[in-house]
Amino acid sequence: MIWIVLIMAAGVVRFEYPKLLRGGQLKELALSACLLIIGVTLTFLQSFHVQLPNPLDWLTVIYKPMSRAVLSTLK
Repeated sequence: MIWIVLIMAAGVVRFEYPKLLRGGQLKELALSACLLIIGVTLTFLQSFHVQLPNPLDWLTVIYKPMSRAVLSTLK
């Protein structure tokens, strides 16, 4: 799976990035490069079974006190 991701990322760099450079779209190129690096990094970490944080856990931490307050008010 790692090789497939690397080949696809290399394909994106090979075929899309020169178009962005010729078009003078440097901001789009920078954003695309950042997203590609983040995506490849997360794919590597997941393939090596590294425990990644779940975004829903953050929402639970944020909304848990509010839900307790609402439930205590309704009791």
